[in-house]
Amino acid sequence: MLRLREYAPQEADLAPEDLRAIVALTRGDEARVLQSVTPTGTGRHVVVPGPFVGRLRLPSGLVIDIRSRFDLAELTALLATYVGAPSLLRDDPVPSGEDDAGLVDLIAVAFVDELERLVGRGLPKGYVERTFTRPPFAGRPDVATHLRRHAGRADRLVTRAQRITQDIAVNQVLAHAHALLLRAPLRRPRTRSRLTAMVPALSAISRPVDVDRAIRLARPRLPAHCRDVFDLAVLVVRGTSLLPEGVDRQGAAVLFPMPKVWEAYVEKAISDEAPSEHRVARQVPVPITEPPDRTTGHADVVEYDDDGRPVAVYDAKYKHFGRPSTDDLFQVFTYCRRLRCERGVLVLPGQGESWTVGMGEVTIALRGLPVLAARGVE
Repeated sequence: MLRLREYAPQEADLAPEDLRAIVALTRGDEARVLQSVTPTGTGRHVVVPGPFVGRLRLPSGLVIDIRSRFDLAELTALLATYVGAPSLLRDDPVPSGEDDAGLVDLIAVAFVDELERLVGRGLPKGYVERTFTRPPFAGRPDVATHLRRHAGRADRLVTRAQRITQDIAVNQVLAHAHALLLRAPLRRPRTRSRLTAMVPALSAISRPVDVDRAIRLARPRLPAHCRDVFDLAVLVVRGTSLLPEGVDRQGAAVLFPMPKVWEAYVEKAISDEAPSEHRVARQVPVPITEPPDRTTGHADVVEYDDDGRPVAVYDAKYKHFGRPSTDDLFQVFTYCRRLRCERGVLVLPGQGESWTVGMGEVTIALRGLPVLAARGVE
């Protein structure tokens, strides 16, 4: 296993097949799992990871574990906001004996703990409408389906009826996350054995065609005793849904894009701080150039007053706190000018630091946002 920390260079011995697979992860214009791979001249290579946290298995078989620059409590707080699940923030996120485990191992252990409890209690059930095209027919005639399939023939019948079943949205999300973790590169064989033991309990559950839709359907009807395991399942799904170019999308990787995670955290922090009459929006389109060759950017977070006027533009930057680059300053300045707003804020991970500069009629602040303190956790 190759252990890395985001953005931190690490020297490693790489077999030729591992090197080829790693080089493939450095390609692309978007955020990359690995920023660069450089030979040292001594047969070793310096690997620089990008802004992703998690674990992946390369086609060559090498497992790469990328850890966060945040400690586990802070990372859990960020991920909890990312998936909209406050219950993920616990007093002791590291189980006994798991001090050396990676993030994916801890998620898998927590998930299988909760899944075993739920299976022991019984998977939730719900009513689902079924279509019957052969005897025994139940429920009421389904005229629309009858006409579509059989052109209204009198010797055919189609009916619909509600049936109670375990094959509902919440269980489909759990089964999908369970299948992803079974294929994930886990460090502890015991965890994989426990996940495998859950296969019979989920064998009758279908996999959702659109897992995001299943998540949206399940949340409003989520039983209280399913909330923890469901939130962990959503976390697993999110860790496999935004994988960058070159990464296996069939479950051999669970990676979290930290710039997106930080953006969600900044939006939550700004929403909590804003006056109740203000509205906070995320990913607001901003026209940069005029037609016909219009270019549109997207401001990470914009705060509007009660009259709908922008009062502040926030740009979430997942960087170490320090003097901002010219590109960052001009990006938020342009957004402010185009939205006719006089205040822009660059929000970086920090400990409450602040710095302000004037650019014409626009005031731009640099703010270091602490993670746990922003949630009221000491």
